[in-house]
Amino acid sequence: MIKLLHTADLHLGVETYGRTGAGGINSRILDYFVMLDELVSHATKNNYDAFLIAGDIFENERPKNYVVSEFAHRIRVLLNSGVAVIITPGNHETTSSVRVPSVLETIKALEPTSHDGNKIACHVLGRQPESPGDTKTLGDITTIETRSGKLQILAMPYPRRSELLTSDELKNTKRDEGKELASKRFIGRVKFLAGNAEPNIPTIFSGHFGLKEAHMQPGRMGYLAEDVVLSLYDLMISLDQGKAEFAYVALGHYHNPQMPTTNLSGSSEIENLDGEVDSRFGIIPCEDWEKDFSESILKPEDSLFDNKKKPVKLIKTAYSGSPGRKDFSDGSRVRSFVEVNLDEKTSWGRCIKVKKSRQLRQLTLQKPDLFREELEEKLFKSNFWHDIYVAGTNSETVEETEKKVGFPLPIFRLKIPEETRREWNIIRSWLEGLNMFHRILVYAIPKPQQSEKKEIIAVAESPILAVENYIKK
Repeated sequence: MIKLLHTADLHLGVETYGRTGAGGINSRILDYFVMLDELVSHATKNNYDAFLIAGDIFENERPKNYVVSEFAHRIRVLLNSGVAVIITPGNHETTSSVRVPSVLETIKALEPTSHDGNKIACHVLGRQPESPGDTKTLGDITTIETRSGKLQILAMPYPRRSELLTSDELKNTKRDEGKELASKRFIGRVKFLAGNAEPNIPTIFSGHFGLKEAHMQPGRMGYLAEDVVLSLYDLMISLDQGKAEFAYVALGHYHNPQMPTTNLSGSSEIENLDGEVDSRFGIIPCEDWEKDFSESILKPEDSLFDNKKKPVKLIKTAYSGSPGRKDFSDGSRVRSFVEVNLDEKTSWGRCIKVKKSRQLRQLTLQKPDLFREELEEKLFKSNFWHDIYVAGTNSETVEETEKKVGFPLPIFRLKIPEETRREWNIIRSWLEGLNMFHRILVYAIPKPQQSEKKEIIAVAESPILAVENYIKK
């Protein structure tokens, strides 16, 4: 049995809403590393065999030297403890050209360590094509050594259309047609590599991309509109090509932890950015699963395959979430990583929630003249704020509140109407007395611009109509 920790989307290097501290290091960078330290400590203390990061380790493709150095230090801690490291590139740290070395090449160069005759190393898996449209050099299937035996990984990078299609195809193909063609090439490569996987070895898939059945928070659809998004069914069909039994699919890219499926059975609750609870159908939270897990999925109408109509077995698939990403856009989500146990045919595991990181949370003030009543009600009724509010109102200091709740207090941003800006000092003084925020920020909502109706002074005419009107005059 091999024991794996799966995480993704650390986004190390984000400085949003941070402060420059000792040594010139931004406090938000440190917040993210505190979270990573929690995962590294968990992996080493609980004797994991492998530590997998499914993309977006860094916030950008050229992170600061300090950030790279600190990340490499944590990789060394894992290797020295006998934990193999597996990294699949995401869109944030992937360079725009294969001719430009990625920062991950630096991490890949770390010297392996020896444990019980096995070389425990850091593996960067999931190659970009060597040239646009050259899918024969896309992705890879690799067998690595862990202290509990061999582990086989089929790894695919973030699917860029500019890498999957040639320049002529990009020019001469409409956007939707290009996305479909890119999807076919990407999934075709998965199918080919899966057909070459060796049997009788614990085998997993790792990738950084979107699935159609996955859930995204409102507001992110536009940001991800250019993504090549695959069907869960098509991915399962592609992995079911050879003699190897794929036991687990580890994904990154969507920050909320979930296990996509086409078999939705009910609704779930999730807090929105204002601390209120929304009920939406189709949210699929991460959950524990047993060794005898068995579920099949039907072929969707938009499948890329024509020859498969019967249901296909669902391999347990998880977006592990985003334990390090704590900026504004992701401030309200549950954080977690996935613990996976693997053998030659199947997997079983659990989703572990993480609380030891500093989040950024936001509330919107609707009634400035009744700010205290409104905010007290929101803080008391919210799933996230309730315990912090109770602890804060019974504590003398912020540090005392943190000890009571057992995790770092959030950075708090309050959105107030522009006309309320003059009252901000009064509101802030009251908020500081609650002893429940690490830092308090304000965002003044500008008044909407009212456009005056202008009289129409000209009407567009066709050339013929214009000539006729001229003649008549």
